[in-house]
Amino acid sequence: MKNRQEYRVGTGASLMLMIVVVLMLAVLGMLAFSSAQAGRRQIDRNVRSVTAYYEADARAERALAQLDALGEEAADVLAADGIALAREGDAWTYAVRVDDQRELHVRARLTESGVQVESWQVVRTDDWSPDGSLQLLDAVGF
Repeated sequence: MKNRQEYRVGTGASLMLMIVVVLMLAVLGMLAFSSAQAGRRQIDRNVRSVTAYYEADARAERALAQLDALGEEAADVLAADGIALAREGDAWTYAVRVDDQRELHVRARLTESGVQVESWQVVRTDDWSPDGSLQLLDAVGF
């Protein structure tokens, strides 16, 4: 007689393995879907930001062309477009709103050969204040 015990894998073990595999695939699928949604939201924000900048850039270029063509009389024409042209010495400055947080500031000079751009920069208009609620290090314990 043999006193040997055989080990058999029943149908319950394979069923449990299949359940674990299906659950893991479902979790990975949900993670991939949420990652794709986050990427899409980020791309949409980026597209809106870039589109707003280029629209403001085009308005600033048109204002610069009108300043070049009309000279001193350009202030009245640009005021009708919502762009306030200001004179600082022999330089002209104006700002074009990009979005709620940014403006495009332009500074140019009128010369005999045309308009010479001195600065063309995007400036943040919102106020940022740090949130002190997150403490990463408690220095008292050291």
